[in-house]
Amino acid sequence: KSVKTLAEERIVVAMASSTCGRRITETSWRSPPLARFGTCGTALTSTTLNCVITAIGVAVKDLMIPTGTWTLTANVTIPRNITTSVAPGALLETSGGNLVINGPFNCGPAQHCLKKTSGTITFGVGTVKEVTLENFGAIADGTTDNTVTGQAAFASSAGQIRLLEGTYLGNWTIDSGDLSIIGQGDTSVLKTATTSPVLTVTVTESANGTGRRYQHF
Repeated sequence: KSVKTLAEERIVVAMASSTCGRRITETSWRSPPLARFGTCGTALTSTTLNCVITAIGVAVKDLMIPTGTWTLTANVTIPRNITTSVAPGALLETSGGNLVINGPFNCGPAQHCLKKTSGTITFGVGTVKEVTLENFGAIADGTTDNTVTGQAAFASSAGQIRLLEGTYLGNWTIDSGDLSIIGQGDTSVLKTATTSPVLTVTVTESANGTGRRYQHF
């Protein structure tokens, strides 16, 4: 059996050709040849993504989500055997469907790669080291209302939320299982968007007794 390179093990969803059955190419990964899978179409939709996930099956693969807005109108569950990496300029948007990510997930700390329009976005236990509010579209400029984007992040079941430098304005209820919120000291600020006390933090113990942790903000 030949030894495959990392690039050969990587799956790129996006389609330079009319079907997924042909060799898939992307400008930065043209050589060596990338992995192949069955016919999945070219649309940036939940149908295409589910087709690719089914084609991968139980194989351990890297899945690169390329540039563009992927509109998920149906449920998508990415299993543990797939590591998902979102390219700059790519966005996974739930619009009627739910997105569940059970495998490792890579998205730059300042990168907007997830959007909850309707449906839910959740991570399996231990799948991600941390996510940021920016990953869900928050802007820490002290004036943008980040209620929707921040709540999506806090409710995603990510084990740790990292606050970057800046002031996040919004109204949130923080109660999503085991959760650590880590900031950058005095430069990371959560600020309510109205004069009413609308920042609610519910501190409870989880089933494994680890509870929650809030640090450096």
